[in-house]
Amino acid sequence: MNNFNDTNFEDYIRRADPVKREILVNNEFDSFYSDYQIENEYEKAIEESLLEAEKFDLEQINLLSQINQQIKFEREQQFSNIYMLLHKVAKIDKNTKDIFEMIEPIIKNYIDGVIQKCELDKETHTIVFKILNSLRLTKLDKELLEKILICY
Repeated sequence: MNNFNDTNFEDYIRRADPVKREILVNNEFDSFYSDYQIENEYEKAIEESLLEAEKFDLEQINLLSQINQQIKFEREQQFSNIYMLLHKVAKIDKNTKDIFEMIEPIIKNYIDGVIQKCELDKETHTIVFKILNSLRLTKLDKELLEKILICY
């Protein structure tokens, strides 16, 4: 029988591996980096991010402005015939002048995008469209006015 005291265990035990040293951060910059420099980079990143956000917001505002201008231009083109005809006839006819003075601000506010429609009481709606039907408005012009001047 083998006695454990007589046996040389060093022959059976593997030696330890040599110590490995891993560098997770590039050491050449470690000596130059300080908390101040890291904080400075962090502040620069935040500032760049804010500038990008402001630039994006300005682009969005400009885009919305262009869209609003395009819509306004299209509406001005649609209502130019109606406006000129009402203005011309209003110089001659008192009833048309009264209607023109009533719906002119409505049309201007619609063109500017302030309102989408105007609700008129039944009596006023009937009077307005009675006079408008007596004018030489095209079917499209009448439909445009019916879209804005709604009877409630």
